[in-house]
Amino acid sequence: MDNTHFDSKAIFKTVCATFSIGIRSFKAGEPRAFLESIGLSMEKTGVMFSSGQIAHRKSDDFLARLEHIGILRKSGHPSNLGRKAYSCFGNYALIWPLRDPRGDVVNLFSFRFAVKSRPEEFLNTEGLYPQYPVPETR
Repeated sequence: MDNTHFDSKAIFKTVCATFSIGIRSFKAGEPRAFLESIGLSMEKTGVMFSSGQIAHRKSDDFLARLEHIGILRKSGHPSNLGRKAYSCFGNYALIWPLRDPRGDVVNLFSFRFAVKSRPEEFLNTEGLYPQYPVPETR
């Protein structure tokens, strides 16, 4: 499949909308408690949550879009229903969006608070958090 037609900005927008809902879900009780224990506000930081389920019951086209930006990587594990298996970036992790100078999300930072090895990970090398400062900033 040719991935050159995929609009990364639109894909990131969809991913962020999904992960933003995720932080308010029942499955995110432990992540919300962790944030509270270290004094971080969900509202002020824009933190999101990935339960690792973003690929479940999605179309092949949507999965290809997620793979295009790096959210999904093909996995060698068996899968159900004869579909491709994927590993998910930021599986069961807090996620922060990283932005370009225009304010568009171009990268994600994940913090897997429940693991000891490699808890932090960037999706790629783009963007700053929470966004680029205005040009007049000194």
